Amino acid sequence: MKSKLFLTVILAAALSACGGGGGDTTSVVSPGSSTLSGVAATGRLMVAGTPVVAMDRTGKTVRTTVDAQGQYTLDASGMSFPILLKATESDQSLYSVVANSSEATGKININQLTHMAVVGLLGDGSPSTIESEFHASDAAAKLTADLLHAAALSALSQLPESVLTASGLLRSSLRDIRTQADFQVGVAE
Repeated sequence: MKSKLFLTVILAAALSACGGGGGDTTSVVSPGSSTLSGVAATGRLMVAGTPVVAMDRTGKTVRTTVDAQGQYTLDASGMSFPILLKATESDQSLYSVVANSSEATGKININQLTHMAVVGLLGDGSPSTIESEFHASDAAAKLTADLLHAAALSALSQLPESVLTASGLLRSSLRDIRTQADFQVGVAE
């Protein structure tokens, strides 16, 4: 029952997200919009004190930790898009990406769905591969909002029918999601 509820919450958060659009992959976070925040979860909220690292392709990193509700907030002033987020609890690292400035205005969650989307675009899932691919010269072209959206839909479509059904989704509804301009990986309000 708990796993069904968790999957429903994760999928609902991902599918009811706002924002979207492409472009703006090279802008810098401005002082007025410098806060990135969200929830880090692995099937449950990550424990208080779990580190969250934001990194951009110029090498700038910002570190914070999650609180007791799994929430994190960090100051990304001066960072360039795209921004890779990593939350590591015990030996498990999960990733998310902020592709552009329009995505930075909502909650940027870090969970299995955002991780699967990042892995779909940046390698085999190992932290070293994801991070080296992120710093590669063509990473900005791989990490647009549209490509992240498509990677998340691909990840959702690979879930077993029983998981989708338990979450109130149908495979046919995933096709409909592809046409919704307001779906955005990792962002839920």
